[in-house]
Amino acid sequence: MQTTGSLGLLLQQFFASKKEHIRNNIPSVLSVAEFQHMLKKEKIRADRLSNPFSLVLFVLPTGIYCPLCDALVKHLTKLNRVIDEIGFFDETHLAIYLFNTPLEGAKSFLTRIAQEFEQLSEFKHSINVYPDSLPRPPAMNKIANKRVQERLPLLLNAQLSIKQADKMHTLSAKTLNISSSGAFIISDRQIDDETEIEFEFTLPLTELNSGSSLDIKILAKGHVIRSIGQGFAVTFAPQ
Repeated sequence: MQTTGSLGLLLQQFFASKKEHIRNNIPSVLSVAEFQHMLKKEKIRADRLSNPFSLVLFVLPTGIYCPLCDALVKHLTKLNRVIDEIGFFDETHLAIYLFNTPLEGAKSFLTRIAQEFEQLSEFKHSINVYPDSLPRPPAMNKIANKRVQERLPLLLNAQLSIKQADKMHTLSAKTLNISSSGAFIISDRQIDDETEIEFEFTLPLTELNSGSSLDIKILAKGHVIRSIGQGFAVTFAPQ
């Protein structure tokens, strides 16, 4: 069963409650306290940048140690993006945070989960969007809803020219994945949101006849939309 609702009041109640570091046997899932800390930062980001996010809550019939929980997490992890997060909302709910995703995008995500995970129907779940009253231009909805893309897990070499404080800095890095609309850059350097970046990606090709290699340079411009521990996500500017 699926329901939808506003996330604002739910977050107020969530932040006001005391959360313990309830540990679980799934390393990729944040504890209740860790998930609360992450949501506080993402709420501030959403308020500042006017970017909505969705939170999908799954009721765990037998609590955190629900036998089906591992299977659900496996399928969520398979289809989520690096910039999404999975964690426990409380002792009876598993949650997935969907970055920069309005209601339609969250519904699309759940549809894909249901296609691969038959037991999804055994979990009561709800979609909560923050902020629910934010006006959203149709063009932005189209971009945010396009969660199924030609995203490829390619480790490409990338030369980045980063504009900070009216100065350009260069950085060599690799992509974790890339699509026509953006990429995730692997880096231990923290880059502020909205930072403008110019990219030069190296795409190695092998000529079928001779077997020799040929490198193609791809140029792009864009900006950072989220920076996390493993690197940062960027969106490309329209060409």
